Amino acid sequence: MLDVLYEWIQNLVFFLLIAGMALDALPGTAYRKYVRFFTGMVVILLLASPIFKLSGITQNFEGLYHGEEYGRMLREVESMERYFQETGEEFWENQAESAGGGGESAGTGVESVGTGGSGVEVEDIEVEDVRIGE
Repeated sequence: MLDVLYEWIQNLVFFLLIAGMALDALPGTAYRKYVRFFTGMVVILLLASPIFKLSGITQNFEGLYHGEEYGRMLREVESMERYFQETGEEFWENQAESAGGGGESAGTGVESVGTGGSGVEVEDIEVEDVRIGE
């Protein structure tokens, strides 16, 4: 029990020291009231944190936060997946349209392979030895 009290007091004193240094580091008085307001709100939360821990409110808030965060990240990943699928389909459609000419392409190094316009094209590609992490 004393460890919890010691940790609580230590957190409070540490924050007050950092807040005092931040107030002293401000060049003028224009933002001083906003910094004092913000630090005051955080001090109130720090003072009430033991009550929150005893009543179990912190677990409820953490559960809500993690649930919402997970849902937001899932929606973001799904939207990126849809975007990449759409752009990938457009890319391959454009590639198929541009490859429909057949024969020797002027200046591209692409030539048709096979007989009767099979539509298969090969481009000369040189690959260098790539090493990652060296």
